[in-house]
Amino acid sequence: MAVINFGVPISVMGLLLQAGLDWSLLEAAFLAVLAIGVMILLLRTIPKVKQLMSRPTLQLASSFGNTGYFGIPVALALLPSKALTMSIGYDLGATLLIWSLGPPFLAERVKNAAPLSPSVLTQALLVNPAAKGLIGALIV
Repeated sequence: MAVINFGVPISVMGLLLQAGLDWSLLEAAFLAVLAIGVMILLLRTIPKVKQLMSRPTLQLASSFGNTGYFGIPVALALLPSKALTMSIGYDLGATLLIWSLGPPFLAERVKNAAPLSPSVLTQALLVNPAAKGLIGALIV
């Protein structure tokens, strides 16, 4: 639990400070949200795909990439510094999306699940380790 509460935010903050906070970071985050949103929409509307991936866990797993554990280390090791900013931005957008909309998405079939409201989304974003790292980087 300490890794999620302290390690991830510090890691995200360090990567953001190393790469720099600029508009390309926001563009990549928006691209992640857009790409994942379109993928989820397609998974839920195309009948044959919906039949193959009827469970929300499969839909989420097929939509979210592993940029945090694979993309960022590859960008650090093999690509120019601009690629790091794009990788971090994409991972930040995807992480914010999965941590805020993922639990309600997975709990949609549960009868006692909290309704998806602005306050629920705000609370989910505030406890998100990526958001904590972003806030920390903005403060520093």
